[in-house]
Amino acid sequence: MKISDVLRQTGLSRNSVTLMYKETTLKIELGALDSGQNKTKAAKLQGLKNYQALNNWMEKYSIL
Repeated sequence: MKISDVLRQTGLSRNSVTLMYKETTLKIELGALDSGQNKTKAAKLQGLKNYQALNNWMEKYSIL
């Protein structure tokens, strides 16, 4: 999803969306570090059901 789509659908400012994006990527990266790079553990730390869900988030936010 493009930022312009998020802005249009939510009515949020570009700055707010950018801050949320940065927060989300940081949370995912820290979860991966805390888990010793184990995606199953990282997913559980993030409250996700499984590592596939984490993979989807990582792809969405270009964290590989």
